Amino acid sequence: KPGVCWLCLVLATSSLGGGKESNRDAEGPLVLVGGNLQEENTEIWDMMVELSGGKGIARIGVVTAANENAEESGKYYVDMFIRYGAASAIWIPVMESDLGAAFDEDVVETVLDMDGIFFGGGEPSRIVQTLFTEDEHNVRNETPVLTAIKMAWLAGAMVAGTSAGIEAMQTNVMITGGQSWNALVYGALNTTGDPGNLTYDPLGGLGFVDGVVIDAHFSEKGREGRLARLVAD
Repeated sequence: KPGVCWLCLVLATSSLGGGKESNRDAEGPLVLVGGNLQEENTEIWDMMVELSGGKGIARIGVVTAANENAEESGKYYVDMFIRYGAASAIWIPVMESDLGAAFDEDVVETVLDMDGIFFGGGEPSRIVQTLFTEDEHNVRNETPVLTAIKMAWLAGAMVAGTSAGIEAMQTNVMITGGQSWNALVYGALNTTGDPGNLTYDPLGGLGFVDGVVIDAHFSEKGREGRLARLVAD
């Protein structure tokens, strides 16, 4: 069906619909939704609510740090999760324009109270820049909010994302931009002045899944070539 999310991959060590209450000793589900998640994609929205505890129970935190207009994007996803039956959906106010929020104790407590965390789309590099600090030796450290998200996940909460929200999930190198034609001709570059060139972050993403490189929007943007070239290089 054109325009509807083509892929939803669920990696789960916990049972469907468990949420944190019944999965205290297991990692929660990791839900990777391909780009262009549509409002009417009932199967995907219902599944994310169910994996966060179910309708009328699920408490879902929305992270839209990838988006240039993070607050407006957050409102959209909050409305969508409420529409699909979450008991509550809360925007987690971490974004490039307010890096201090990733250190805020109240935000940390909010994250720890969630049954699910959802990462929206935009640019994966914004997520990394918001949820990590980096020192002069190019060593990254998690912010308290990212640590809290991982703690919630390890306690059984769902972590999900779409578009850039899944492109930042891996531990391995992270694609940050570029088109397939440029990638096949010029290869993968750490930096470039041409936005069409394939670029990547050698320090990787958020660290929820190892041994893979993740990309999105294959059917709409033809990104198979850039993914293949990055892995080959």
